[in-house]
Amino acid sequence: MKSFHRIVLPLLWLALALAPLVEGYTYYTTTMSERPFTSLHDVFKPSGLVGQGLGILGSLLIIVGVSTYSTRKRWTRVQGAGKLRNWLTFHIFVCTLGPFLILLHTTFKIGNIASISFWSMTIVVVSGIFGRYVYIHIPKFANGLFYTERDMQREQAALVEQVHEITALDEGTVRGFIQQFHPAPPTGFLNAFWKAIRLDVGKGRLRREMRQALAEQGATDEQVEQAAPLLIESARLDQQRQLSGPFQRLFGYWHVLHIPLALVMLVTFLIHVGVAIAFGYTWIF
Repeated sequence: MKSFHRIVLPLLWLALALAPLVEGYTYYTTTMSERPFTSLHDVFKPSGLVGQGLGILGSLLIIVGVSTYSTRKRWTRVQGAGKLRNWLTFHIFVCTLGPFLILLHTTFKIGNIASISFWSMTIVVVSGIFGRYVYIHIPKFANGLFYTERDMQREQAALVEQVHEITALDEGTVRGFIQQFHPAPPTGFLNAFWKAIRLDVGKGRLRREMRQALAEQGATDEQVEQAAPLLIESARLDQQRQLSGPFQRLFGYWHVLHIPLALVMLVTFLIHVGVAIAFGYTWIF
C-alpha cells in the first residue's frame, strides 16, 4: 500500500495531468497574441471543445473530492466505509489534479471574476498541502481521531514490549535507544514545523542507527529485521508526541483559513459559470 501511495499515485497523477499537453503543448507555449491564428486555437481556447472540457472536468474533480471526503468525515452512517486516510489521499489526488486541469482551461490567462476563483483555488490547494503535512504528523487512530497523551504512551509501551519479546533486551535498554532520538519540546508553531521537517529528513539516519544499536547489543540479523521497524516506529511516535500539541492547535487554525477560502472559491466559480453561460459560451455536452 505504501508503494501505491508513494509511486503509483504520483505517476498516475502525472499521466493524467500531462495528457492534455501531448497535443496542447505547442498551443500553451505560443504567445497570447499569436494563439488566435494557430490551428489549435478553436479547440484549446477556454470556450473550445478541449479547453472547456478541461474546465468542466477539473471542476467536477474538485466537487467530487470535496463532497466525498466531507461526507466520509462527517456523516456517521458512512464512517465505516474505508480508512479516513485513504479518503484523504483520494481527496488530495483529485483536488490537486482538478486545479491543474482548470489552469490549462484558463490557458494561463486569468482575469475578471475568474481570477478571484482561481487565486482562491490556488490558496486552497497550497493550504491543503500544508494541512495534510501537519495532519499526518499527528498520531491518530484508523478512524481519524487523534491520540491522547495516554494513547501514545500505551502504543509506545506495546511497541517496546514487542521489541523486548523479539530480542530479549530489557525494556530499559530499548527505551534508552528511543531516548537518544527524543527531541526537545518545540517553542512554537514555526519551531514545531521546522523540527518535523528535520525529523523527516533524518528518517534514513534514524533507521541506520537503530539497526546498528540492535546489532551492537548482540541481536541476530533476523531479530534486527523484525525489531528495527518496531523500534523506529516507537521512536517516531515519541518524536510526534512532542509535536502533537502545537500541531493539533495549528491544524485547528488551518481550518479557519482553508474552509472559508473553499467557500469563496465555490461561490466565485458558480458566478463564473453563470456569466459564461449568460454570454453565450454554451456547454460542450
